[in-house]
Amino acid sequence: MLSGVRILVAEDECLIALDLADMFEDAGATVIGPAAPVREALSLLATERVDRAILDFNLADGEVTPVLEMLSSKGVPIVVYTGRGLPNELSSKHPDVTVLRKPERAERLITELAAAKGKVLPECDWQGNGPPLCGNDVTRRGNLCPQNPQHILSTI
Repeated sequence: MLSGVRILVAEDECLIALDLADMFEDAGATVIGPAAPVREALSLLATERVDRAILDFNLADGEVTPVLEMLSSKGVPIVVYTGRGLPNELSSKHPDVTVLRKPERAERLITELAAAKGKVLPECDWQGNGPPLCGNDVTRRGNLCPQNPQHILSTI
C-alpha cells in the first residue's frame, strides 16, 4: 500500500517513532527520520525528497507547525498523529491535513497515510501551452516537475 513512498516520521517518543518506522517499512515505504525535534525534521526536508509525512504535534523542541507549513507549501500529504489534535487556527488553515488521535491501530495509520490528500498546487497544472506557472523546466518523464517532485503535472 505504501510501496516506494518516502515518508517523513516526526515523533519525539522513541518507542512510538520506532514502531511507526517499522510499520511503514513493513508496508513498503522508505522512512525519512524519525526526527524528534522540529529542527531535525526541517533539516531532513531540506535534503530529502518526502512524498508523505506523519507528524506528532508536540515535538522535543516545540510545536510541529513550521514542519507542517513547509510540507503543506510543497503539497505533501500529511497525517498528524497526536494525543490532542490541532489548534482551530491550524485546522482551518490546513483542511487537507488528516488528524488521528493516539493510540490508533497500525492498519488505520497505514490506510490513512496512503489515502491522505496534499494541497493542490495549481501553479504546476501545466496544460501544454508553454511552461508551467511555477517556472520550472518540464520534461516528459513521469509527469513530474523536475524541481519539486510533489508537483504532478496534468498534461505533458
